Amino acid sequence: MSPSPQPKKEGKKYEHPIFVHQKLDDAGFDVYEFRMIGHIARRGRCYSALPTIANKCKMSIRKAQVTLKSLVQKKVVNKQVRKGRTAIYEINPSWEDIDCFKNTEKQDLNEDELLLQEFFDKGITPEQIESLTQAMNKRSE
Repeated sequence: MSPSPQPKKEGKKYEHPIFVHQKLDDAGFDVYEFRMIGHIARRGRCYSALPTIANKCKMSIRKAQVTLKSLVQKKVVNKQVRKGRTAIYEINPSWEDIDCFKNTEKQDLNEDELLLQEFFDKGITPEQIESLTQAMNKRSE
């Protein structure tokens, strides 16, 4: 994960003691994936045995296996297999460029809004969209 900004101090207390990047928060991870990301990110390199990871993350060993596999498949977490030793898990340094983080702000849009967003993404101006809409309406009359 990218470095977190330092929380602002207000007297002796922090205004925001923990920072979670918006893209991470909006990516749609389930609670187990989110917890596992936090566990790995805090350590930088996680090489603990699976039962230890599961215990620390308060989930079953099987759930930890499934969660790690999902995060590796999504390319959020990199896995380094070591023969005869535990695997090493690290957050992918390019995590923000991964598909599950792209367009997270579009998740709550309806079909029309998504279509408009697609046009905007392709550089079509609102005026061009309006002109096209008028031309289509004339054809259908």
